[in-house]
Amino acid sequence: MSRFIERILDLDRRWKQVIQIAVDTVLIVLCYWLALALRFDNLMFMRLSAIWQPLIMVLPITLAAFSALGLYRSVLRFISGQVLSLVFAGTVVSMMTMAVIDSAFSLPLPRSLPLIYGPLLFLSVSGVRFGYRSLVRQPAHHKAPVIIYGA
Repeated sequence: MSRFIERILDLDRRWKQVIQIAVDTVLIVLCYWLALALRFDNLMFMRLSAIWQPLIMVLPITLAAFSALGLYRSVLRFISGQVLSLVFAGTVVSMMTMAVIDSAFSLPLPRSLPLIYGPLLFLSVSGVRFGYRSLVRQPAHHKAPVIIYGA
């Protein structure tokens, strides 16, 4: 596992941003699917094509909001609690976009869907970032202990 993390740390900054965007894309889709599954309490909704149309519009707007807020400029191994406010703001934009799209196009989405989707998105996006930070910050047990002295 540490070898995998070292390879990610050695990547160029642009590739790290691409990985963050790809992970966020997967998380947005999974949170949308999970919110639908929790709301409908079954998987019958997967047959309805109209249920998936808002995701086509919500996904790029959410990624653009995260980007505009500077979420992809931050260095993940040094992130702090300030990232939570950025993720929260991006999540609110995503929830509002979903609600507006639902009402504008009269889609068969439950009104409670953005309220279920929002916390899932916030917890998953912030959780992945802080989980990665904790993995990177783990002390290396394979290094030899040293003593530093001097005046």
